[in-house]
Amino acid sequence: DAHIHWQWTARSLYEVDVYEVPNKQVAVQRVAERIATSTPNDWITGHGWTQEFWDDKQFPTASDLDPISPNNPVYLRAKS
Repeated sequence: DAHIHWQWTARSLYEVDVYEVPNKQVAVQRVAERIATSTPNDWITGHGWTQEFWDDKQFPTASDLDPISPNNPVYLRAKS
């Protein structure tokens, strides 16, 4: 069953790349970098983080993201 999900591929071109980053801080930093070039109220989306690779095994929460994104909603999806 060879097939491709084109809509996901296209969507990934606009998302923050947090694919297999080494820790939560790098993921949050990448989101912050995107916010710096976005306009207020733009949705910031990203995909690919895996907390199992991180020492603390904790996924990003609102307490990590709210301080860097007071004017932009953030939606991150895990790798799985």
